Amino acid sequence: VLSAFVAYLYRIGGKESFDIGFSDGSLQECIRGCEPFFSTFIPLRVEVDADLTFSGFHDSMRKQIAAMQGRKTYVRDLKLRYPHLRELSRHKVSAELPVVVFRVDQLPNPGEAGLNTELAVFIPDDGQECLWVYDDKVLDVATVGRMQQQLSAILNDVAKGDDPTVGVLSVMPEQEKKKILAEWNRTVAPYPTDVCLHQLFEAQVEKTPDAPALVFGSYCLTYREFNDRANQLAHYLRRLGVGVESLVGVYMERS
Repeated sequence: VLSAFVAYLYRIGGKESFDIGFSDGSLQECIRGCEPFFSTFIPLRVEVDADLTFSGFHDSMRKQIAAMQGRKTYVRDLKLRYPHLRELSRHKVSAELPVVVFRVDQLPNPGEAGLNTELAVFIPDDGQECLWVYDDKVLDVATVGRMQQQLSAILNDVAKGDDPTVGVLSVMPEQEKKKILAEWNRTVAPYPTDVCLHQLFEAQVEKTPDAPALVFGSYCLTYREFNDRANQLAHYLRRLGVGVESLVGVYMERS
């Protein structure tokens, strides 16, 4: 789920390298005292290769987390990456810290729910729930609901077993996909089969002679003007011997 969530952040943000807050018990003791934020969450720098299959990316995430867990100089690295930590009070977290945190162990206590981040995702050990806690000054219910659906779409894409590359993971829920590709494309309309195109155009000329029919840059032709030009060209072609089923080549600049 963490790998899918990181892939989702990449798909909506486009950045190949970014920090998220991550829960890791083995590092909590060695950094205790840095700041309250880090007693539970640790900045995890993730690298995303969009050309990797999801299984390959998942292996990459495992290696990135293992490297972080095995790094004995983590506290020094943390201070180098976030030098302003030394200046923070114990009751606030800088906006430069990760805006998204992810924890798989337990649901938050009421006092720690917000954690001064824009978005926090919690999944308890049994994996039966997924709690999203967000800053309502940055996100709203509709936006978070859409994000949850998009993450679900990625999880469904992964669960199909086709092992797609990270760069093509679908963030579009099936319902939304049907709406865009099917419902919004239902453009079938009754169309007369006993008249030709030029006759339909002439009928429109009668209805809206002064309405714009063609626009190119600042140039505009009304239906009446367009029809007059078409008739001029038709009479000219007839004088040249052009008739029904004749082939006429068009050689002109695009316009």
